[in-house]
Amino acid sequence: MSKFKAIIAILILLIIIIFTYQNMEMVSISFLFWNAEVSRALLMLFCFLSGILVASLISFSNKNRYR
Repeated sequence: MSKFKAIIAILILLIIIIFTYQNMEMVSISFLFWNAEVSRALLMLFCFLSGILVASLISFSNKNRYR
């Protein structure tokens, strides 16, 4: 079973590496008075992690509400 997990981990890592190389293009972000240039992959990672954080906070809030 550990060989299977290692193969899956390597495949996921390869997918992440390919995704990063294909999305290294710089994009411009403007928010209120703030402007920045970041890579598309970094922006997508930030959005993904922000979504995880929001979902976790909502889940935590719902668990505490029904106790």
